Amino acid sequence: MALLSPNEGETIALGNIVNKTASGDVKLQLYSNSYTPIESSVLSDFTLITDPGAKTLTGASWTITDGAGSYEEQTFTFTTGATTYGYVVLDNAAAKVVWAEEYTDGPYVVPDGNTVSITPTISLD
Repeated sequence: MALLSPNEGETIALGNIVNKTASGDVKLQLYSNSYTPIESSVLSDFTLITDPGAKTLTGASWTITDGAGSYEEQTFTFTTGATTYGYVVLDNAAAKVVWAEEYTDGPYVVPDGNTVSITPTISLD
């Protein structure tokens, strides 16, 4: 599945674009339920994996070129095994979904001590 910004994420993005709401760093987190993001998705639709938790993506560390943004690879190391179906990017308060993506080749069953790496990217095509 391709990256999807649900309705609440579009509202956040629009508020940031027109400077109506202050932007902030976003958080990247994996989820463990078999769920395909849709336009009406909200945070409670995702079962977030708390071990290894979220990664904060700071605004200054994004590279923006020709309508696309990218961030350096983020590696999640599991101390307990888990199955992950995709990832979500949350607003600064970690209360709303800015965008989400279900793995096209997943889910990934990750044993204790192993890792999953995500290179966050987004484009405005």
